[in-house]
Amino acid sequence: MAFIYNVYERDNKIPNAKSPRVAVATNRQIRQISTKELAEDIADRCTVHRADVQAVLDALSISATSYLLNGFGVKLGELGSFSMRINCKSAPTMEEFTPDLIKGAKVRYTPSRDILARIKETGFVRGSNLSNGKVVAPAPKPGATEDTPKDPNEGSTGTPQTEGDTGY
Repeated sequence: MAFIYNVYERDNKIPNAKSPRVAVATNRQIRQISTKELAEDIADRCTVHRADVQAVLDALSISATSYLLNGFGVKLGELGSFSMRINCKSAPTMEEFTPDLIKGAKVRYTPSRDILARIKETGFVRGSNLSNGKVVAPAPKPGATEDTPKDPNEGSTGTPQTEGDTGY
C-alpha cells in the first residue's frame, strides 16, 4: 500500500522568504467509494448479504448524524470518532460574546490509534510514477523470481487489500 501524491508550486506564504515560490505535495484521491461498494466489500468479507450491510450503513449514517446534531460525540470502534466543533470569532469578554459571533459548525474526525499507526507504516508514490493507475515498478530485486508480482495489487479484483488478503 502507498499514498499517491502530486507535486505543485504555490506562492511562499512565509513573509520575506528567499524564494517567492515553493514546491509542495498534495495527496491524490483515486475516487470516492460509495456505500454500495463498501457494503459489497464488507459482504464479501463475511456471511452477511450486501443488502443487509447496506441497510446497516444507511442506518449508521442517519443515527450518527442525529447524535452529532444533538451534541454527542460518536465513536465507531477502530475507525475513530466524530464530534462537532464550532467556528466563531472572539469577544473581549464573556459578557460581550453573542451568538452572532458564531460563524458555523464542522464535524471533526479523529482517527483511532490503529489507523494512525497504519498510516505511519504506509509509503508514498509520486503520481507521475503511475501508468494506467499502476505503479511503474523498478527492476526486480536480485533473487526475485519472474512470477513475483512487481505491484502488490497485481491480479487484484480492485477491492482494497487487508491483513487477511494475500499480498498484504
